[in-house]
Parts: sequence; structure tokens; C-alpha cells
Amino acid sequence: MVILVEGSSPGSSATKSQLNNWISKVPQPFTGTLDSVDPQPLMEDYFGVPRDQFIVVDLKTMKMVEVVQANPKQAIADVEAMLGN
Repeated sequence: MVILVEGSSPGSSATKSQLNNWISKVPQPFTGTLDSVDPQPLMEDYFGVPRDQFIVVDLKTMKMVEVVQANPKQAIADVEAMLGN
């Protein structure tokens, strides 16, 4: 899943409209969502990783398998390999 954090400028929260625009222009074979808001922790705080990280999650156990440093192509390749594609 991709989590859209920032809006049109650094520090401004992304909006639902910006998320919809992103999804319509950037092909992705997974879910896109907005970052959480108070009282929920921000996603990077919740997962304990800095921004621009790619987390591979085992969907059977819902446990993090691997955190890939800002390399979307490798993260996607890792997931495809785990799925046997």
C-alpha cells in the first residue's frame, strides 16, 4: 500500500482529492491511502520507520518481513518473488 503523507507543499497534509488524483495518474497494483490523523499515530511512527521506506508484509501473519530503503522497484520485485511471480 502507498500512504500519501504530504500535500502540495512539505508539511501540509494530503487531501482525499490529492490522493484520488495520485491514484488516477500513478499506476499501482495495490491500495493507496492517506496518512492517519490524531488521535492515531502517523504511519511512519506506527511502523517505526522513516518516510520513503517500503515494508514487505506477510499477509498470512500480518508481520513485517522486510523493510526496503527507498527503492520501490526492489520492494515490488521482493513482493513478486514472495508471491511466486
